[in-house]
Amino acid sequence: RVAAAAVVAAASSRPARRSVRFEAGLLRIGLAYAPHFAFGRGDLDEIHAATALRLETLVRDMRGAYVKSAQLVSTAFPDLLPAAWVARLEVLVDDAPARPFSVTRRVVEAELGRSVKDAFREFDEVPVGAASIGQVH
Repeated sequence: RVAAAAVVAAASSRPARRSVRFEAGLLRIGLAYAPHFAFGRGDLDEIHAATALRLETLVRDMRGAYVKSAQLVSTAFPDLLPAAWVARLEVLVDDAPARPFSVTRRVVEAELGRSVKDAFREFDEVPVGAASIGQVH
């Protein structure tokens, strides 16, 4: 009983839910290849192009380590993925998604123990740049 409760608790944690969400997205991408491999239907390059956009969207939505991993694979190991995927994921190297200012404010204020207005003379809500694990304001 204790082991089962631990498994249920772990599966309901935020990292586990994010992992399941990512895996479900990858499964949907993988299913796009089924007609080609099961029945010989569909051009493989066209399927790669269509799924590349889905993969980029999934990675952007997941943010953080998922973006960093996609950046790494697309630049350091491009031979592991279809060319269409690499082309879409390389975009993330220079165009990582920014976090909303409400999230930035919450993190900064929790870390500093005071409001953004009290901690800084000036703080632009629009980031100058965003990376996979941080952004500049």
